[in-house]
Amino acid sequence: MIFFRKILGSPLRFFGFFSTLLFLLTAGWRWSDGLFQGYNWYSNLSPLGFILISLSLYTIAYKTKDLRSKKTFLSRLVGSPIKLIAFLLILWGTYILIYLIGYIHYESLFIWFISGGISLYLIELFFSKEKVKKKKYWTVQLIAMTLVGLIFLLAYLDSTAKTDFIINNKNEFIIVYEMDGYPPLPSTLFWRKTIHIPDNGILITSSSVMELPGYRKNYFDEKGDLIKMYREYNSEYCSTNKATMSVDYFASKMLSYHIPCGQSDLQIAFQNLFDSMCKGEIKSNFIDTTLPKYRHDSRDIWCNEYKKNLVSSTIE
Repeated sequence: MIFFRKILGSPLRFFGFFSTLLFLLTAGWRWSDGLFQGYNWYSNLSPLGFILISLSLYTIAYKTKDLRSKKTFLSRLVGSPIKLIAFLLILWGTYILIYLIGYIHYESLFIWFISGGISLYLIELFFSKEKVKKKKYWTVQLIAMTLVGLIFLLAYLDSTAKTDFIINNKNEFIIVYEMDGYPPLPSTLFWRKTIHIPDNGILITSSSVMELPGYRKNYFDEKGDLIKMYREYNSEYCSTNKATMSVDYFASKMLSYHIPCGQSDLQIAFQNLFDSMCKGEIKSNFIDTTLPKYRHDSRDIWCNEYKKNLVSSTIE
């Protein structure tokens, strides 16, 4: 019992032990195929951060003799509204780090949750009941809760915002993201974005796919009539180098996960654009954070299989 109290008996020691577990989990997962697997550096080195945090917390706990406090462990961990929110933010950030960071566009989201939780714990430390008067203490609690609530409300409104696409090709269109030297997407006004697709059906932008608000998409022709479209987001890989293209494919009938190969003028135009990137004639700034073992085949390999399947289905 004394051993467990020394290991887990205070919030500092609890998070120290928690960080040690995270180190073991993330190191076992991220380093299973080698330390560097081609994605972002902080994803590769994140296990080292956990063990350093653990050592730091246990050192602070030892130096400050934190077990002498008469407060219970739970009260020090989640004993106020701010502490409870902080604890939940850190847990959610940790979940993102362990399970979602290996997928595209989650590479920095966990930082905001974990740093937000730590910041709230620091606010609680500086404005605790022992250091400030009761009225000031609850004022700080209320302000912190209100700010966190507003941040989550704005994030929710942003994630559920609408994007209106104005198109002239009712069959398909393509958006290529994070291309060097191309204009950004139009700004979102009151949680609504309007995007006009060029006549050739391909919109090339320097913006990230994450700048498309939410999942509520509307598709209109030039007359304003509503059109039904299906959306597939994908990364297209070159065989000749490590260049990767971030692409959204919209079609009236979803035929495949990738953009089909050479079945329409639009698809041929996209293939020419993709080939230009693979030759180094244009540059993609997109960095794919998907773990290598989860990545699909390069586009030329997939296109060969697609054309074979297409010929077979035609013969049958």
